[in-house]
Amino acid sequence: MIRSWVVLMFSSLVLVMLVMLTCGCQPAYSQDSHWDDPNLERHLRQLESSDDMDQLSSAAELAGLGPRAAPARKRLEQLLDNSNRVLQLECLTALGAIGPLARESAPAVARFINSDAAFLQIAALDALRQIGHVPAEQ
Repeated sequence: MIRSWVVLMFSSLVLVMLVMLTCGCQPAYSQDSHWDDPNLERHLRQLESSDDMDQLSSAAELAGLGPRAAPARKRLEQLLDNSNRVLQLECLTALGAIGPLARESAPAVARFINSDAAFLQIAALDALRQIGHVPAEQ
């Protein structure tokens, strides 16, 4: 009785796996929509815009792409020189989300450790942690 139950369960499991393989089903985590953002090119164009709001919204959305936003790294770094502190915050967040692929931007991010705005200091430290760069003690 128990043996037939085990065989039945094993057969069911094999059948489910076979169906998943043949129909192309994938686990939900691999279908995460932000990894396949078709708007990456649009975000890159908006970062080049002279409109702070376009730049701000794109930087915020790029942060959600994580390492996939690496093509925007240089422009995000350049936008850290903008006087808009909210834009600076979003760029720091996006650079941190890119992670180790943003290692070349670590010096630009590290400048914000001494910012007079505490929220930028915190964002810079978090971004450096995500990038994998540990700043020397000041």
